[in-house]
Amino acid sequence: MLRDVILIVRGMRSVQPSDEVRKVDHRIMWYRRLVRDGNGNLRRVESPISPSAFKGALRQVACTIVTHDPSLRDAYLSLFGRDVWIGRNAVHRCPGIDPSAEVDGKLVVELVDVRALDGEREPTKAVEVRPRVRIDAETGSVSKGALVFSEAISSRLEVRFRLSSTSDLTEDERRLLEASLRALMGWGIGGWASVGFGIVEGVRVEEVSS
Repeated sequence: MLRDVILIVRGMRSVQPSDEVRKVDHRIMWYRRLVRDGNGNLRRVESPISPSAFKGALRQVACTIVTHDPSLRDAYLSLFGRDVWIGRNAVHRCPGIDPSAEVDGKLVVELVDVRALDGEREPTKAVEVRPRVRIDAETGSVSKGALVFSEAISSRLEVRFRLSSTSDLTEDERRLLEASLRALMGWGIGGWASVGFGIVEGVRVEEVSS
């Protein structure tokens, strides 16, 4: 199996804390990779959406599908592998999946290309700084030191990932993967999804000759 998945995403905010006191509290996290173009030349691709972030979103969508169709649990486990853990805490836990399963998923994701669609700008040049105000969850009022400046991208992005597998897919695995890709529409990747960032507006799948 070799497929390219092209995502159209409305903006992005995938950030990490900045060491600057002001004016930026959080900066975009960039995933960088060297890829070969059609002429065999190396070029650097930079994306605010990493392969692991895309795979994580796909995993969550697949988990939702498996929750409604338990017959696909084995397919889920073989595609995505065991739950993701940090220390003793599960980062993502899918109900009904054996948490002790020592299985590495067969699905492999690689970044191929990314571009900003609005004005055909490079994604790194589409970064802007947005102010936000933190609200105290208990009082509903503005928190102390609440003004935060964060990098974000409001342009629409087209991100191309290549999916492959370490072995042939079964019919159930193929069915779950295709359903998960279709269900990505409207899903949020990264932060600020509640205010419209990182929303998947389009998914296109292309077969790739090996």
